Amino acid sequence: MRLIRFMLPVLILLCCTSVSAQFGKPPKDTTKSTLRKILDFQVLPVNLQREIRNAKHNYHVLFIDSTRLEVNSKIHLDTTVNKTYLLYTDKSRSKSDPAREQRIYADSTLSLMRKGPDIGVISGFSHGGYWFFKIIDGRIKLYSPFSEKDQATNDATIIAILAMQVEDGPLEAWDPKKLFPLFKNIEKCHVMYLEKRYVAAVKRYNKVDGKETRRSF
Repeated sequence: MRLIRFMLPVLILLCCTSVSAQFGKPPKDTTKSTLRKILDFQVLPVNLQREIRNAKHNYHVLFIDSTRLEVNSKIHLDTTVNKTYLLYTDKSRSKSDPAREQRIYADSTLSLMRKGPDIGVISGFSHGGYWFFKIIDGRIKLYSPFSEKDQATNDATIIAILAMQVEDGPLEAWDPKKLFPLFKNIEKCHVMYLEKRYVAAVKRYNKVDGKETRRSF
């Protein structure tokens, strides 16, 4: 029993260290203002309010101490500490109890997951005070602060992209300009990039086998 008590904190520390080592430091450009634009409907352009939903879902939360909790909430942003959180209502407490509503911050968790027959399993990992949901997989991976995977994979909702990762490199703030060297020698990717269809270019790049090259223009 003593050995188990000793090993549990060690295992949790190793797990957190592994995530940090894999993804490096949080993207430097993941600023409070950038996240506010993404997470707060009030500052989104009217045309994007129709495209992006930050809806309530039943999330399964895995905490750092390995405990679990189911929370029905949207993803919120605390602009004071620049972290995302879920709002949990403890219905076992009276409505007058200040502890009835509790904030569950991303950095107190390891992961966040929701599932359903129409979506399968959608999970996000905690890193640097935010949750990151992979919305596009492949040699170039794109991440969103949303779990709305079906709404964040086209150029009409490009504001929903928070970060990117090339191959096994570090997590970086979303910046399509950094991807141009990868796109310039692939004809269709190059055209899509010039048309500012960045998500389409990423999808195309992830499909090519390295033999497709750009023609001379």
